[in-house]
Formats: sequence, C-alpha cells, structure tokens
Amino acid sequence: MKPVCDFSGKRSDICELKGNIRIQGNSSLILSEISTSQREQSWTIKPHPRKGDLTALQHVTEMSVKLSSNKEEIPSCSINHTIPAIFFSAGGYMGNIFHDFTDILIPLFITSTSFRTEVQFLISNVQPWWLAKYRPYLQQLSKYEVINFNKIENVHCYPHVIVGLRKHKEMSIDPSRAPNSYSMVDFSQIMKKSYGLERQESIKLGDNQAKKPRLLIIARKFTRSFMNIDEIVRMAEDLGYEAVVAEADVSSNLVRFSHIVNSCDVIMGVHGAGLTNLVFLPINSVVIQIVPLGGLENIAWIDFGRPAFEMKLRYLQYVISEEESSLIEQFDRDGPVFKDPGSIQRQGWLALRKIYLDHQNVRLDVNRFKSHIIQFSNADTAEEEPIINPEKWKSMCDYSNRRSDVCELTGDVRIPINQRSVLLVAKSQSNDSHKIRPYARKSDPSAMSNVAQFTLTLSQNHNSPVCTHNHSSPAIVFSVGGYAGNYFHDFSDILLPLFQTSHTFHGKVHFLVSNFRWWWVNKYLTIFQGLSQYEILNFNEAGNNNSAIHCFPKAIIGLHSNNDLMLKTGDSMVQFTEFLRRAYLLERNEPIKAEELSVKKPRLLIIARSHTRRFVNLEKIVKMGEKLGFEVLVAEAEANVVRFARVVNTCDVMMGVHGAGLTNLVFLPTNAVFIQVVPWGKLDWISNTYFKEPAISMKLKYLQYDIKEEESTLMEIYGRDDPVFRDPYSIHKLGWERMKAIYLEKQNVKLNVRRFRGVLVEAMKLLRQR
Repeated sequence: MKPVCDFSGKRSDICELKGNIRIQGNSSLILSEISTSQREQSWTIKPHPRKGDLTALQHVTEMSVKLSSNKEEIPSCSINHTIPAIFFSAGGYMGNIFHDFTDILIPLFITSTSFRTEVQFLISNVQPWWLAKYRPYLQQLSKYEVINFNKIENVHCYPHVIVGLRKHKEMSIDPSRAPNSYSMVDFSQIMKKSYGLERQESIKLGDNQAKKPRLLIIARKFTRSFMNIDEIVRMAEDLGYEAVVAEADVSSNLVRFSHIVNSCDVIMGVHGAGLTNLVFLPINSVVIQIVPLGGLENIAWIDFGRPAFEMKLRYLQYVISEEESSLIEQFDRDGPVFKDPGSIQRQGWLALRKIYLDHQNVRLDVNRFKSHIIQFSNADTAEEEPIINPEKWKSMCDYSNRRSDVCELTGDVRIPINQRSVLLVAKSQSNDSHKIRPYARKSDPSAMSNVAQFTLTLSQNHNSPVCTHNHSSPAIVFSVGGYAGNYFHDFSDILLPLFQTSHTFHGKVHFLVSNFRWWWVNKYLTIFQGLSQYEILNFNEAGNNNSAIHCFPKAIIGLHSNNDLMLKTGDSMVQFTEFLRRAYLLERNEPIKAEELSVKKPRLLIIARSHTRRFVNLEKIVKMGEKLGFEVLVAEAEANVVRFARVVNTCDVMMGVHGAGLTNLVFLPTNAVFIQVVPWGKLDWISNTYFKEPAISMKLKYLQYDIKEEESTLMEIYGRDDPVFRDPYSIHKLGWERMKAIYLEKQNVKLNVRRFRGVLVEAMKLLRQR
C-alpha cells in the first residue's frame, strides 16, 4: 500500500506506511518496498509535532520517506518485527517539562493507544536521561523495548510504520478525534498509573474533617519566582492548609515529585513549565495559576487553564496587579511595559519573553489573593450574597434608546465563555430574565438577525458556576455580527459605540466579543488595544469545550450609541478622532498652514470606488485638481486600516461619492476639508446623517456637491421623464431595497468638472483662511 503523507495539519506532519517497511539505524531514510509496476515517490518530514516553530525544529533530524522498487537500494532486514512501529523525534524543546508533555507525551498517547501496547517506539534526537525519566510512562503505552534510533546500526523491518505524532492542541486532547474518544482524563489516569500514584480524588471538606487540605506551592529559582514565599505560606496555614513548597526543574526526580503532587489538593504557581505537574493531581483538585503582567491571560488559559478543566480539575486564575510585579522596579509605570503591553507583544515573542517572562518576579499581595484561595477552602462560609429586589433588577437594563439596548450589572457577575448567558449572583431570586442582542442597530431586523442573543439572570450562589478567572476590572459584552465588514457600519455600529462605552475606563476594562471573527478583530486590533490593556475574550459557539467562567465586579452588556457615526456632542467626536490619531500613530493634527501654501501644495485625496458610484471621468478630475494647485492622490479604501489611515492623515482635502469609503474622514487632521459628492436621487437625509453632521462634529470644513441629472449614468438607463428623475421620492416610497438598487447600486458619476471647479476653489480658500 502506498504511504499516506499528510502535510495539512497545523501542528504536525504524519506519514503512515503499510507493507514491507525498512528503517536503518542512525540514517535518515525510511523505505517502503513496492513492486516495479508501482510509481516511486519520496517525501521529507520532521517527525516532531511543533510544525512552524523553526527554533524547535532545528533540533529535529529530517527524515526521508521513500517508496522504492530498486532492489539495490533496499537494505536487507536485520530484525523482522510483526508489530507496528511509531517513529518520532524527541528533539525540539526536550527537557522543558511543558514541551515534553505537550509536544511528545500527549501526542504519543493520541497516536499509540489504538494499538493497545502492541507497538514499538523508535525515537531520534533523544537523550538516555530523558528515556529514563519517562520510561514508566512509555512502558504503559508499549510492551516492547524503546529503540534509541541514533544508537543502532542494524535494519528493522515492520509491516506498518507511522512517522510523526498526532497533536490536537497545546496540552489537550480532542475526544472527537482521539481513538476510543479518549480525553485528558484518560491521559492523566495513565500518567498516575505509570508512576504508582494512588489518590484518585482530592480531599472532601466537611464538618468532621480531621485532615487539612494540602497546598503545593510551585517554587522557581530564577525568573517568575515568588519574592515573599514565607508570607504566602503563613497565609495558607492561617486559612487551614498544610502548605508544601517544592521546585520542579529538569533535574527533579519525576517519580518522587509526582508523588508529592498527587498527595496535594491544591497546586499554585506562577505561569511556567512547573505547572505541567497538574497532570498528577487527583480529580477535583484545584489549580491556581498566577498570571504575571503582560497581557498573558490567553497564553495562561491555553497552556494550563483549559487542560485543567479537561482533566476534571477546578481552575482559578489570578492576574497580578502592577504593584505585585518586580517590573515596577525596572520600568516607568507610565511607559508601554505597564500601559501598553500590546505594543511589546507586537515586537514579537522574543521581546515579550525577555520582559514579561525572563525578567519578572512576583510579590503576591496576600490580602488581595485571599479571596481566590478561600473560594476552595471555605466555600460554604463565604460572604453572604447581596439582596437585589425585583425593581432594582428590572432597572439594570435600559431599553429606551432607539439604537441600542444596554444592561449594566454590578456585583458578582459570572460569564460562562461557551454560553450566551450572564449571571448576577445574589441572595434574591427572580423568574424574570433579560434578553439582549448587544449590537447598536436594534431597529434593523436584517442586521440583528446576525447578532447572538444573551440571557441575563439572577442566580443564587449554590446554583452558580465556580469562577475560573477572577478579574478586578469591569467587562463590556458586545457583538461583531450585524453589518460588520461594511466599513461604515464597523465604525458607526461597533467602534464608535465601543469608544463611547469604554474610554472612561482608561484601558482598565475587558472586552468579551460574540459572533467573533478573527479577520475582523485583527483588522481593528489597534483600536481595541487602544481602549483595553487586556486580551479580547472570544465567546465560543455553544457546545465548545472551553468551559471557563470569567467573573467581574461589573459588566456592561451592549454598547451606548446616539446616532450614526456620532457621539453625544461635537467635543466627544473630536476626542474620538484624537484617540484614533494616537492609536494609529498619525502625525498630523492640523492641515497645511496658510503661510505654507506659497511653497507647498496642499494634498487632495480622491476616494475611488471599483464598482458602483465610481467616478467615470477620474482623469479629468485629477487634471483639474492639479491645475488648481493641489497634489492629487487617488486611492481606494483598503483592508489594511493602519496603512490607509496614514495616507488619509497626510492629506488636507478629501473628496468622494457618498459611500462607506468616506468613513475614512475620521483620520483627517482637524480643520481639514471634506467634500461629499451626493449622487442623484434626493439622498439628502442619508448624506447629511451619515457624513455631513459627523464631519462638522469632528471640526472638519464640510463642502457638498449635489450632482445634476446629466452627471448621473442613470441617464443611460432611464429617460429624463422616468420617475427615477422626475419623482425620486416615489422610488423612496417603494422601500429601502428598491431605492438602494437604483440610486446606490446602479449609479456612477460623470462629474461636470467646470461646475465642480468652484467646490475645489472653495476648498483652497478654506485652507488659506486658516
């Protein structure tokens, strides 16, 4: 049978061969013998599941997998096996316990368990000490001796060989893709069996409890170490724990350390490889991950939070404050390390690691931290929930605004990330729930059909899910469904309302986004990072395995909105444009000065369009602009907002036919000139509402040019006596879709440059008056 090589996987490549397979020791060739009638083929593969990580793969020997009928090329078998083999490399980041598990041990479990130990492992790039460390586990997966591929010379022959390891996600197994629907619980059980660990469940606290729960504090010698570990131990002991401090490093005896972990009920530590030992905990134990500064919440969740849940452990995440980080002794508190971690992350992994992982230690505020540890040790005696009367509960949501519904919940707010629900924990009960679609276009059924609905309920503590991520800053929940993807609606329905709702928090606010689309979020990531110092949380579709519960002191569900592309006051719109200039690093706050016009041409940007409402005589318009003394740029609004924002900001005048591309006026310098060309069709209302009023509120100089019948290409389709020209309002009465189809989708503009010349002359005059 031909070998099947699959190179489509995100994390690993796999080749699977069946037939007469020969593997010669200490070589780089795996041969499958075929008949002369079959076609010879060959592939190269690095059999280590960290595909795309060039640093890891430079420690992995590349293998050639070849289908050959050449008898001279095919070596004779030294040892014939009747069992299958799995060939993989232990190179990469071997020795880092996290990578040992996520890159080798878990993928090996996924790849090998279907063979029920009737399989042999051939491992390249492996050290004897590594084999000794994990031999108890390897013996659970295979009853045969492990072959150190780089130490043998003979030829091993097999009927079936898999080259490479299957990997799902970091420290994770997807039961829907694993043999026998195995999960991380099964992996954890086999690890515990491998090292002779007896405890299957954690301690149960009760009235007759005679034994203290054991808390293991993972210590670190160098970076991300606890600077006040003695104080942490005393706090734990005061709370009724038996505290154990231990360090997990490369030299640790895994048998001995796994027994220490298994004897504990709670494990806590700063984000790092040592937390991988959670695999040895009894079921229902608690994992407390301390997350350093640097916007590392998502990394922390992926590496250890999700795996903890998948192993039926209870998970708590504690994000340190600025005062708890040793970085405060090294960097300016008003600098980017504290105020804009995203700017450090954008410099790449090495820059992030150097500051936030390699140079940061933690001085835990034990008073602030207590609430997290009490949640496990003293859950039944926790502080009583507040009473919320029905009238107060009803008043938490405002349905009166014509554009958006907004609910503001204050107290113990819990949000399951894989559901469309928000819980307010209180002693009260209410049969009333609030239903809300958090998108600022509530009267538009077409838009709202693409917006997920959330249910807000009052919940008593004993019925509420346990927090896995406790946050000290508030949250804003909103949707990027609706008309997201249309540039005008991106700003009018989402980004501007988000600014209005969030900017007073000065970055200390979390965004939870439903109808999530990565391409859309990445497009406007600069804006999100300017409004929040935290990573965006993605509401997954219902049924996703992510069962995290995020808890906040306050949550706003929905976005405040006043009008299309407008805030409450003109001053607010100026604040918004100033914010955008800071976020996108735009240099110009003002257009060209009057005294500069004698030596420098003002720049005129013409917004081009590819299809409808385009200028059909663009070259004539450009020539006229140049004759009047402008440096003319023609550009079509593009997907790269960063690049296009910089183009717009360099200009003094911007013009274009009514359409979404004109939304880029938000990047113009204050007092620049904005010219809207309004197509035929009595479009005064939409042209005024969408762009005239916003432009004036942004302190731009606004000019408008309404085209005549002769300047519309509709003259080529309809007669002058047709209602399209004679009575446009009769077309409006047919509804939005009919009006849009004619005046917005079928119409282009052939500008009368002589008639339009006066508008550009006026624009130049406005620049000279400054």
